[in-house]
Amino acid sequence: MKKKIILTTAVLAVLFLTIALSSCALLGDNPTAMWARINRAMNKQSSFEMDTEMDMVFYVDGNQVTSRADGRTIEVDIGKDSQYFYQRTNTTVKSTKLGINQNIVNLQAYHEGNYFLSNRGTDINQRLYSPMSLKDAMDYRLETDLDVSTLFLQCDSAEVTDNGDGTKTLRYSDYRQAALDELAESMGLHEIEWEYEIVDMPVAITVDGDYLIQKIEIAFTFDTGEDSLRVPSISMVMTYSEYGTAEREVSALKTDSYVQVEDIRLLSQLEDMLKEREEQQNDSFTLTTSQTTKIMGQSSTTKETDVVTYGTGEDGYFYEIDATINGEKYDISYKNGKQKVTGSGTNKTEAQTEKEAKDFISGLINSANFSADHVTAITEIEDGVYKLESDKPEPSAYKSFFAGIGGTYAKATQTITITVENGNITKIECEVKADGNITSGYNTYGVGLTIKSTVTFD
Repeated sequence: MKKKIILTTAVLAVLFLTIALSSCALLGDNPTAMWARINRAMNKQSSFEMDTEMDMVFYVDGNQVTSRADGRTIEVDIGKDSQYFYQRTNTTVKSTKLGINQNIVNLQAYHEGNYFLSNRGTDINQRLYSPMSLKDAMDYRLETDLDVSTLFLQCDSAEVTDNGDGTKTLRYSDYRQAALDELAESMGLHEIEWEYEIVDMPVAITVDGDYLIQKIEIAFTFDTGEDSLRVPSISMVMTYSEYGTAEREVSALKTDSYVQVEDIRLLSQLEDMLKEREEQQNDSFTLTTSQTTKIMGQSSTTKETDVVTYGTGEDGYFYEIDATINGEKYDISYKNGKQKVTGSGTNKTEAQTEKEAKDFISGLINSANFSADHVTAITEIEDGVYKLESDKPEPSAYKSFFAGIGGTYAKATQTITITVENGNITKIECEVKADGNITSGYNTYGVGLTIKSTVTFD
């Protein structure tokens, strides 16, 4: 979730410049004429800066979570061989009740033939760059931006307001539900369990007398009752300045402070391939895992093998799993909103939503817990075989393990090897080594955790 929200704040405003206005502006003569002037004025600009603020409030099991993102975008020499862009966003996520206080600084930039990518925070330490042509950099940026070019055609209201101070504001509203649902998914908002449905997304674009955009304001609205106690909110404000005078920010773009990788685009490509596997109509794979815990010189190992078939059948989404856990065999299946588990004295059926079922299978496919933001090195071992390393892998699962035994998580390293054939992931191998400690009486003991997993698709 955090990653998608971070990227959204910087990307969405650029999309509004090229898509939203020209789409909804078709609804009336005044908006149409207004956009034509704005489009001509904006296309003449060689540079600009944009500051972004995004605030979000949502609830997890009734507990409030707040998120704040502050971003800065700089575009220089637009359309020239020396084109440069810089996007930096600082995002915080907090919840007193849930004990969350996270901060991540995301940076993407293209400067002097190099594409830079950085994610920094308490549990994240990524600094990568790749030499890249300007065309490839611009194409990559376009590919990884949100593609909502058809969504903004689906608004039913547009108007122009003269503010009386030399500025004018275009307002768009009454978006159709299908567009709102698709946009929420594109922005990663579908990953949050909202108590209420998003019902509109009013947009206001203010321009000066030269028809240059000064500010874009977006505020999602939810279908909440007047007496609702837990009202979510999402709002964004993007402020534009320095037209024709913006300057490059290069202090954070020194290659000797980054790890060079052959092609940084591989990270998003592998994410897309993984998502494609998760969303297959019908597929199957075998997952083998082993987990070894070592405390005070004593080791214990658990092993599991899962043979999984999943997809969409006549009754909707389904999965069937033949599981062997430490020699004990189980059958686990899902269809029609029910999960059934039998084997080794177990026979139970529980309710499970389709989303929960899909998330369960996605968790097995991505048992390596691959997170592109946490990768700190990339090596192509051979054609189609990539080794991804992280000195600070996404820590939630390992923190939970150590908390479960009454211990404390300290650190971990992760190596994931992904095999790709004909554009499809065929194997994911992972090894994690995590360290922590546990206190007994007056003594503290080190605890080692090693997890190995292999997913092989049929």
